[in-house]
Amino acid sequence: MSQVKIGWSEVDITPKEKISLAGQFFERISDEVESELKVVALAVESDGEQMIICEADLVSIGEYLHEEVKRKVSEKTGIPETKIITGAIH
Repeated sequence: MSQVKIGWSEVDITPKEKISLAGQFFERISDEVESELKVVALAVESDGEQMIICEADLVSIGEYLHEEVKRKVSEKTGIPETKIITGAIH
């Protein structure tokens, strides 16, 4: 039976300053933090194969950010970009 290794991490990405909030038909500017925004990453390895899944507390992730995250994670870990998944959970 093969061994499966799993790693998990969570990082706070809450903006420190006021920002424009997405998701409405009119502009809203933040005035307080109700709950922190996080990015959670899961890394899995089995039989020499590796993958990483990153999920962010965001409404969406633009193509530029998606590609930039995959590139940087790949550079730091050696895991191919095709095995790195990003997503927004809201």
